Amino acid sequence: MRVLSLRSGGELFDHLGEIADHFDAGGGPVMIGGSTDVYSKGCIGVRRPHAQFPDGSLPELLILDPHYSGPAARDGDVEELAMGKWAAWKKLGEVITAQSFYNIGLPTRPAERAEAGAPPQPAAAGMGDWREWKDSIEVVGSG
Repeated sequence: MRVLSLRSGGELFDHLGEIADHFDAGGGPVMIGGSTDVYSKGCIGVRRPHAQFPDGSLPELLILDPHYSGPAARDGDVEELAMGKWAAWKKLGEVITAQSFYNIGLPTRPAERAEAGAPPQPAAAGMGDWREWKDSIEVVGSG
């Protein structure tokens, strides 16, 4: 596990490329937790503005709420997760506050998988609408 320690949420903007690279390399969900922002978050994708967003749009994180344990999570109903906003694209300012420090956990892949030469998993960084990424989420259990 690699941990990025940020003095404030404002620093996250400078690390978006690093987080997107983590997903591009097949890295798993990123956990985000802060000081005054006490709600931990699971991030499963990054969407950075570029030429297709000429209106000055802010970067977005694809957030999967790690606290939700309702029927949609137990049944693997990705459509219901998206409709209930348990999994949704959120602008950086909606999920990160400048007043809080943050620790961001980037899980590393198991050494055995890397040594076996397994190809990286599909990247989450460029995923758009939830219908495009719903098939890449697997519910493995509840509890």
